[in-house]
Amino acid sequence: MNEQELFVRINQALTDVVNHVKDEQLDQVLPDDLSWRKGITLRRSLNICTYENKCVPDVLAGRDDLPSNDAFTDDLLGDEPLASYNRYGDIANRAAQELDDPGRIVHMSYGDAPAREYLRDITVNRGLSAYDIGAFIGTQVRMPDELVQGLMDSIAPLADMLRQYGVFGPQVEVPSDASLQAKLLGLTGRTPQRYESQPK
Repeated sequence: MNEQELFVRINQALTDVVNHVKDEQLDQVLPDDLSWRKGITLRRSLNICTYENKCVPDVLAGRDDLPSNDAFTDDLLGDEPLASYNRYGDIANRAAQELDDPGRIVHMSYGDAPAREYLRDITVNRGLSAYDIGAFIGTQVRMPDELVQGLMDSIAPLADMLRQYGVFGPQVEVPSDASLQAKLLGLTGRTPQRYESQPK
């Protein structure tokens, strides 16, 4: 599975989780261990993801003047947050599918890289966000093994470095016969039981 297909399928997996969000959950503050940013509401987190989706076509086209996530303050979710999220998710997926040169250099706030690396990075963000938001709203997330393996292949070479930067907590040991998903969660400092025992 190439980076474009993996991104589209993982991005859709996150959208599927977001579609379970209830209105009353949007203004709740995410626990620090379930968010890339501290002290923000679920709505703010989803607005940032929506902005990232909105930017995918522009980044893949080579633009270098886009605001960083932290500098973006507009509200893209509006009065119909789930519909808005879905719309921008579709825009991002279409742009990834239409990318004709995964080796093209694109520009991000933290540096330049081939488009495939940009897609890899936001795919990891999307995949782990799907698990974290699912745990927060009480929706169990079980991705197909081929998607989990794609995330594992992307994360494993970077896990120790990301742990040093504080992105991941200490690795959680899991049994050798644990599911691939449990191994992925443990590798990223997440306790699998917290994510795999949520009610549907």
